[in-house]
Parts: sequence; C-alpha cells; structure tokens
Amino acid sequence: MELNIYNTLTRKKEAFKPLTPGEVKLYVCGPTVYDFLHIGNYMGAIVFNMVRNWMEHIGYKVTFVYNFTDVDDKIIKRANDEGVEPKDISERFIAEFKKDFDKLGLRPHTHNPRVTEHMDDIIDIVKSLVENGTAYEVNGDVLFAIDKFESYGKLSGKNYSQKNIDMLESMGVTTSKDSLKSAIDRDIAMNPEMPQFATSYLQSIAQPDVSPMSFQDARRAMTQPGF
Repeated sequence: MELNIYNTLTRKKEAFKPLTPGEVKLYVCGPTVYDFLHIGNYMGAIVFNMVRNWMEHIGYKVTFVYNFTDVDDKIIKRANDEGVEPKDISERFIAEFKKDFDKLGLRPHTHNPRVTEHMDDIIDIVKSLVENGTAYEVNGDVLFAIDKFESYGKLSGKNYSQKNIDMLESMGVTTSKDSLKSAIDRDIAMNPEMPQFATSYLQSIAQPDVSPMSFQDARRAMTQPGF
C-alpha cells in the first residue's frame, strides 16, 4: 500500500519513500520532565504512536525514538526549591509520564534516550558548529548563525534576504557578533514586511546595558495588540 504524506518543502502530498526500502526511522522530541504533563503535552505522543502503528500495519519496520529532556533550567529550579538533585526531579516525572502513557493505551517506543546520556555528543556537535562558523557564543549561550545556512527559511516559506541584513548593519547591528542576533534574525530579517517593528525593536532594546530579562520583556510587549 502506498503512503502519501504532505511535504512541507514542496507544499504538496507526495509518495513516501524511506531511505532504506521497507524501513522507517521515526524521531519525535519528547517532554521536558520538570512537572506533570497536561493533555496538550501528549499530542505528539498520541499522534505519532498512531503514525507508527499505521506504518507497521502497511508493512514497514519502524524504529521509533522518543527522548526525555532531563536537563533544563526548570528542572534545576525545581530541584533547588525542593532541596534535591535535578536527577531526582527528572526521574520522578519520567515515571509519572510513563504511568499516564500506559493509561492512554499507547505502545512503548523502541528507544527513550535521555539528554543527559548524550551530553558529550551534544557538546562535540556544538563545538564543531562554532569552529566552522555556523554558530557563535554570546554570554554563555551558543546561537546558530542562520545567515550561514543558505536554505534557512525554506520550510517556513519566509525569505531571509540580504536586504534585511544590510538594513540591520546600517543601524549598527552586526549579523555575526551582536548579542541580539538570534532574536533580530528571527523577528526582523525573516519579516521584511515589518520595518517599524525592526526600528522599534532595535531602538528599545539594542543597548549594551539591557539585561536578558528586559530583552525578553520587550519582545513580549511588542507582540501585544496595538504595538
């Protein structure tokens, strides 16, 4: 039986053709385990459980990987608040997730890797991105340099144009080093129809003494009606 799936890149349904005939490798990002999950958190688990079941029904051998994000600021904060180790928090809520998962009648995944089990791999990958110039470090965070990825924006259908880069640089923002690059790339350069947003954004927060919190508050404020 042929399986047709909507291709976000081509904007049309196409016949599904796995890299290895007869085999499918399915990866779904799982929960950040700092609290009980609400029903919305289970959308991915439920939908892709159904996808896996259907693929197996029509003859595919499916390897289904669903991870647990067991390292996160929210996990650390809760651990500090409760006076326990972060692992105590993540393991508690992984166990709670599994209880609810079973109650929903969902089938187990092939693998459930934890992020903490692959930290060395993650660090090596991030280091390689920084070394080849496709990522950069700002105040302890590593950000992806989207101007180094020629195809960036194809899936969303938005255009990351040189015109917008030139506009930012003319206003004193460098697209490779500025600490606001991540947000500016995403909120301005990807939205050329919003020049006033770009001007207001830079004038209000692109100052060296603005803290990360006020930076986030400014972004939230500019999403409000009437801005």
